[in-house]
Amino acid sequence: MISVVANPAIVLFTIGVIIFVHELGHFLLARFNKVDVLEFAIGFGPRLFSWTHGGTQYAIRAIPFGGFVRMSGDDRLLMSEIATIKSGGKQEPADKATEEKAAVNVDNQSIEGRDEEIRALLDRPDGWFLSKGYFAKSSIVIAGPLFNVVFAILLAIGSLVIYGEAVMEEGPVIGDVQVGHPADKAGIRPGDRIISINEAPMSSWKELASTIRGSGGKELEFVIERKGKELEEPSSTLTVRVQPLPDSAELEVVTGTAAKGHVIGIIPSFTHKPMAFGDSVLASCDQVWRLSVMTARSFWGLVSGKLSRKHVGGPIQMFQEASRSAKRGGGSLLGFMIFINVTLAVLNLLPIPILDGGHLLIFTYEAIKGSAISVIAYQRMTSVGGLLLLSLMVLALTNDIGRVLGFH
Repeated sequence: MISVVANPAIVLFTIGVIIFVHELGHFLLARFNKVDVLEFAIGFGPRLFSWTHGGTQYAIRAIPFGGFVRMSGDDRLLMSEIATIKSGGKQEPADKATEEKAAVNVDNQSIEGRDEEIRALLDRPDGWFLSKGYFAKSSIVIAGPLFNVVFAILLAIGSLVIYGEAVMEEGPVIGDVQVGHPADKAGIRPGDRIISINEAPMSSWKELASTIRGSGGKELEFVIERKGKELEEPSSTLTVRVQPLPDSAELEVVTGTAAKGHVIGIIPSFTHKPMAFGDSVLASCDQVWRLSVMTARSFWGLVSGKLSRKHVGGPIQMFQEASRSAKRGGGSLLGFMIFINVTLAVLNLLPIPILDGGHLLIFTYEAIKGSAISVIAYQRMTSVGGLLLLSLMVLALTNDIGRVLGFH
């Protein structure tokens, strides 16, 4: 079990593992398709340390939120210039040395000073990424998200085998309270048992939920039983007043289920019962599928404006959530890792240039068209994709800072 006090190293390791799995997918499929991999990096920015093996440089970089696999022949501009030279678009060099010199000195500043890379390209044309067929290139870009999905399923199986299936406790016991919601503001805490609402006894969670949903938004008087902090301390009975809020219409966007009634922001308490391995496999696949659909719905809700932009979180929120999950224990941390793996997979499959889904879209268009798109068109598309991602990052960081400062 993980210590109650979460070590930041645990959080960084957790995020690093998820990134590693994603990049490992790209790396293994690149190797399988005989594409030369120049660098396998976890993180961005300056290299903290690196080593080279089998022609590939493996590196850990300073900024931990991301990673990449750099392959030989994945630069369209550079490949276009070399293809022009080799096809006779420029005067054919007399020998290989002259050819290399011509390639290095092509009239474009974007590839100046890349002598070594160009020489490597000319030496091993069979290892170029862009020279591979449609299915090879597509399998390489899809492998990253696919590995995250498979990893999420494996984590879910492990969680069910180790911790068991979550089953709602008998009786109206609070498992968690959503921060900032009416229950939280009224002082209700996890572990509280609801004895009555407006003097009506509560014997089950179903009865509790039905009462809150049908309240019409009127203030409710809760009588709750709270256990002492220590085992030997007696329980106490408290009375609190809670003002329910209309169920969020945004929930309907994410779940596809119509919002009904009112809520106060409470989640039931669960116990865990053992689950057989075979049952855990089926349950895990179902869990990851449902989570994938909900994540896709959330992205669409943000794009269509049906979900508030304030829900977008960045690295600060991810670090905070990972830390909270680690403090709650191994089961909670596994749940967080499952969520992040699925989110990363769905995000990367969006049809935005520079993301995996964008590359797949371009490859498919080229396969239908029968020829490669122009370098200028590709650069424009990636510029738009980069701008979209940069805007998303700015929004996420702005929201993160707003939450830290208490604006959200």
